[in-house]
Amino acid sequence: MDANSGKSKGFKRGANLALWTLVLVGVGLALSGSGARSLSASHREIQTVLPASIRPHNMATLTSAFPGKIGEVYVSQGAHVEVGDTLMNLVNPEFELEYERAKLRYADLQELVMSRSKRAGGSQSEPDAQALVAAQDRLAGFSVNEAETAYKSAAARLSEMEKLVQANLATDTELEQAKRTEENELRNLRSEREHLSRLREEVAVLQARIENARNASSSAEELNFKVQLREAEAAFRIAKARLESQKLVATVSGTVLRTMVNAGDQIPSGVPLLQIGQLDQLDFDVPVGANLAKRFKVGEMVSVRIPTEPPVKAPAPISAIVLVPAQDQSAYTVRITMKNPSPSAVLVGLSAEVEFPHSEAEWHAFRF
Repeated sequence: MDANSGKSKGFKRGANLALWTLVLVGVGLALSGSGARSLSASHREIQTVLPASIRPHNMATLTSAFPGKIGEVYVSQGAHVEVGDTLMNLVNPEFELEYERAKLRYADLQELVMSRSKRAGGSQSEPDAQALVAAQDRLAGFSVNEAETAYKSAAARLSEMEKLVQANLATDTELEQAKRTEENELRNLRSEREHLSRLREEVAVLQARIENARNASSSAEELNFKVQLREAEAAFRIAKARLESQKLVATVSGTVLRTMVNAGDQIPSGVPLLQIGQLDQLDFDVPVGANLAKRFKVGEMVSVRIPTEPPVKAPAPISAIVLVPAQDQSAYTVRITMKNPSPSAVLVGLSAEVEFPHSEAEWHAFRF
């Protein structure tokens, strides 16, 4: 009886040990499976969607250098224009009267120059006088302002790009491209200035030749005449520039995005009048904070949801990360530049969405 009792107790202990072993193995497998599922979930890729504003990649805003009254507006929002097309005109009777007076006075003095040249140097000086008038017209119509503006813009862009490269917000390739653009604009500016110098030299040579042919005296009357001629030329050039400024023409080809004035409006100088955008390429700007901006890289692929009819979703790389002044915490703009999938539709001013891919483990790092 004692032997059987001992055998029974030993059997029970073995059964309990086997049962606990199975329980422990089951718990271990459960914990292992839970950890694997958690690890898999932490590396699962998800999409975070942020709103973006749509703007043309290239856009020009037209202003007037002088105050005046809007006469006629020849284009409306959505119209396509080419370089040189007349967009609107301003009305300023004072400019028209000033131009006519300056033109008449300048013509009278030019005629006087011709007659004095004939009397002083005979028929030999007449071609020189005509050449002088032509050279003065060429000089009056030539300006290096556009080349200077382009160079200043390229230099500013290069300076900005150097700062972005130092902050790891732009690539060396973009910096090299900015350097090449700045160098090209500098060469163009130097060429324009050399051409202006040659025009001035041509006028000076012709003036000297005519003066020698006249054998003019250094009397007070002759000196007074020269002063009047220079003043009349300057007045005519200024009056002509003012009058021509009253006709506003397109400086770029594109689509009229917005007109800020109407016929009959009185405007001061410098106010925006009209915007033209080239819609073949669009910028999708996403405002973000500084912490988030550091996590993106130029060239990183995202998906853009474009509000076309029907809507389009297209992949595109981040083209730039720009520091911008802002009132809120969105101090940076993540910019995606891409080809317009629907060039006939004016998407500028609408809202789009950009999908930023990241793993679920990075969710806490993305503070939206």
